[in-house]
Amino acid sequence: MLKNGEAIELHTVFYISNCRSIMIGRPEIEIVEGPPELSLAIKEEQVVPRRFDCVNKVPGGTVILTAKGSVTERTEVNLIYRVKYKTKEGDRQVGGSYIVTLLP
Repeated sequence: MLKNGEAIELHTVFYISNCRSIMIGRPEIEIVEGPPELSLAIKEEQVVPRRFDCVNKVPGGTVILTAKGSVTERTEVNLIYRVKYKTKEGDRQVGGSYIVTLLP
């Protein structure tokens, strides 16, 4: 649930092998499908890849979802996005989706 003008953190992004980053540069994010009232950005920072049982921080970031524009009525929308990584092993992509409720 997101009100007009609000921003929330969705999840962290990183690309690792054996708990060490193999990213070259910064990850990019794009909306594949979604309304113009939503935008995604990556706040670059050091993150801990806990889901892989790693304890040290690695380069990455946090995905930030922002509601912008004029949300005039309660709406439920589908958001599909893609994160692109440049790694030492080549280009990689991962995708995700959320159902977002927008509130005025």
